[in-house]
Amino acid sequence: MKYIFYKEIQNQIKDSRFYIIITIFLVLSILSGVIESFYFKENNEIYKQLNEEYHKELKDNSYSLQSIAFMNHLAIKKTFPYTFIVGANANNFPNYSIVFLPEIFFRGDYYQYIPKKSLNEHIPIFKFFRLDICFLNEILLSFLIILLVHDSICKEKEEKTISLILSNSIPKYKLLLGKISASFITISISFILGLVLQLLIIVSINNIPISNNLLFDYLLFIPISFLYILLWILITTFVSIFSKQSNIALSYLLIVWIAFVFVIPSIGKIIVSYNNKLTSSKEISLGFETIEKNMFDEAKLHNGGWRGGNIKANEIDNHIYERNFSPIYLKYMDKSNEYQNFIIKKQIDQLKYIYNISSVSPSFLYRRLCESIYGVGIKNHYRFLEDLKNYRNRLKIEIASIDAKDLDSFHFLFLPNYMSKKNLDPKLISEFNFNNCTTQEDFEYISLFILLFEVIIMFLIIYTFFIKYDPR
Repeated sequence: MKYIFYKEIQNQIKDSRFYIIITIFLVLSILSGVIESFYFKENNEIYKQLNEEYHKELKDNSYSLQSIAFMNHLAIKKTFPYTFIVGANANNFPNYSIVFLPEIFFRGDYYQYIPKKSLNEHIPIFKFFRLDICFLNEILLSFLIILLVHDSICKEKEEKTISLILSNSIPKYKLLLGKISASFITISISFILGLVLQLLIIVSINNIPISNNLLFDYLLFIPISFLYILLWILITTFVSIFSKQSNIALSYLLIVWIAFVFVIPSIGKIIVSYNNKLTSSKEISLGFETIEKNMFDEAKLHNGGWRGGNIKANEIDNHIYERNFSPIYLKYMDKSNEYQNFIIKKQIDQLKYIYNISSVSPSFLYRRLCESIYGVGIKNHYRFLEDLKNYRNRLKIEIASIDAKDLDSFHFLFLPNYMSKKNLDPKLISEFNFNNCTTQEDFEYISLFILLFEVIIMFLIIYTFFIKYDPR
């Protein structure tokens, strides 16, 4: 086996394709480092800008209790520090959202209850042009493996050398293991070099200190990637065994690659989008309009409603009209929040279905597993939305508590504009705090087991067929 291994290594090193492939991968790794550095900087700048604008408004002394209560509070995901490893479908998940407490419907803005990256649109799950290192492995490295390994067995058939090799009393399994291990070593070296280059570029451009935590998180990515590389080598070797010509093997493998990388994930999205459609913009608008109509219909039955900023209403009837409207209004604001949560749940359900169906593809399964390693996949997004919902409820309780302590307040709808203009200390209002770090719960052990299972099964199939099959 050692002879076959070293011989195969020598052949690959002498092969011009090896240098072309490793050059392409290293160049793309450098390009990835530069591009992802700009993404990282841009995300940090946006996060910083949003925070600064929010706190500037919050600290404005002109804000009273009412204006703070009805102000749009901002909930933001912190910039994920390892987007250069896995972009985490960043375009599919909203990174920030506006938290709306009960707010007057008269504005007619029914989309105010939907996060800024609208959930009422079909989510573009399959954007293949994010140049993170996961993308390079998922799409490009698998393609380069095919180009390098597709003729590992069938080339021996074409050159009539396989009969000579086997006639030297070399067991078939040693020939098979030697070729697979040699291919794995050469591809893995290219992968590690690209990974190191990208890390150095990211660290140098963004001035990120190389800490033990950074290196540990970075190293988590390697064993999963090794499994993925090995799986594609096994798939390529399997096709090469049963192909008599290299060009035929390459044609078959390109079909398999296109199916795994593009077709199956896209079919998964189409199936799920058809059977589990998200609520359309028109339906969302109609839903909020219905809630508003029901609210005012109920208010009429209880002699309630708004009369605007007429301070004389207190002299007339002690604001009885507004007081009657207050519990009805709060009730229907809760209904609006429930409706928003319903829309969000539909989005989460659709994403789960898409991930489950598309994970039939090893490429999609690999990305899904990488996302779970760094806690930036579906589970992280779900936590963000849950924290958002809890934050909204906490704000309502906090502001109502502050309102109850205000002797000038009539204590309904928190504090309408014309009731009090007292300034409020912004520090009394809690800020949204979302932990965007990975957790052990995020890691998908089932996905890891499936990937490992695929590697083992693929190897056993190849081994069994190659031992029984006469390749000559």
